[in-house]
Amino acid sequence: MNHKNKGRTSANQRTALNMAVIAIVAMIIVGVILFISPTIKELIAKAKSPYSVLLDVNKDMRAGISDYHVYGTHFNLNGNMQLDLGSKVEDVELIFRNYLGQETKYPLIYEVIENNVEFSTSEKINTGINLEEVPVGNYFALLKITYAKDENTKTGTNKSDGEATYDNIKYYSLSDISDESDLIYYTVTKNSSNNRIDIGFETVQIEDDHTLSIMNVKSKECELPEDVYDIVIDAGHGGSDGGTVNGKYTEANIVLDFALELKDKLEELGLKVKLTRDGTEDVTTPMAYTMYDEDGRVNIAGDSKAKLCISLHLNSYAGTIANGGLQIYCPYNIDTTFASSLLDKIITEANTYASTMKAHSIGKGIYCRTFDDNDIKENIVSSKKGGFEPYNLDT
Repeated sequence: MNHKNKGRTSANQRTALNMAVIAIVAMIIVGVILFISPTIKELIAKAKSPYSVLLDVNKDMRAGISDYHVYGTHFNLNGNMQLDLGSKVEDVELIFRNYLGQETKYPLIYEVIENNVEFSTSEKINTGINLEEVPVGNYFALLKITYAKDENTKTGTNKSDGEATYDNIKYYSLSDISDESDLIYYTVTKNSSNNRIDIGFETVQIEDDHTLSIMNVKSKECELPEDVYDIVIDAGHGGSDGGTVNGKYTEANIVLDFALELKDKLEELGLKVKLTRDGTEDVTTPMAYTMYDEDGRVNIAGDSKAKLCISLHLNSYAGTIANGGLQIYCPYNIDTTFASSLLDKIITEANTYASTMKAHSIGKGIYCRTFDDNDIKENIVSSKKGGFEPYNLDT
């Protein structure tokens, strides 16, 4: 009997101990739930209404975006906003805020003139916000202005230390005052994958009596559409236009060979490549005059939605020279970092050197050819002579 009682006592003790452990674990779980529940509620609320992260955005003032565009891989915008009289601005930034309230900051170039602030993302067309670096997600684009800590932003005094308190950081929504359309951008193919980024505006209901005009930036994984390419290669001239000629050699044929080989090499790297011509064009087509037609080389390049356009040409010289040299031509108002890198790589791989030509040079081997009044007049004359409508050029 004693042994049985001891067994029962031991079993009862184990049961009591197990129940105590269960109770403690339950209390810990309840405590953890109570501790994290505000975060859970916040996440649920934001999932139901992502606009809850916009409650700190100024209700009475907003910035106007006068221009926004994509060039290559970079997004840029320009805008302005009226400020309260007496405001002293210390910094202006563009903010991408996701649905959880997390922010990515982009510095802005800005100037305050009287009570108006004008801002832009970049002075160059190919710098600014690199869309290749925008992670998958949904973002609200906001203007963040940091004001001076002065009487205009002072809110009171801290009771604990007597220090003044300030409300000097403000967020503003962006409204569309441009004539632009919503933008769609596809990232360069990497590891056989791409992202689609949509940039546009919408009006959203923040509270029962309050709406905001918001710029949205939405990035998601996608398959590259059939008509979208990473790179477009333009082999100059073609058709009846042979370009510069030396005996049996024509510029059009040589650059086409280069273009076809370059296309193969780039596709081996997993990139999607478009050619503006592939050698199947009619040899009687005057491509010098049809390049701007709906199905011409210029529009083929533009319609490809490529991030990089490489146009291949060979220059000629009436006299005799021992060597020519490599030339990289860039658009106007561009950062030439990539152009210089490309120049250096080709020089190294091909064992060649940069051109020393001075005309239109903006750096070692880098050139920018813009149109002047004489160029426009020559374009009009040659177009009319060929029976074509002149291309709309300006300086």
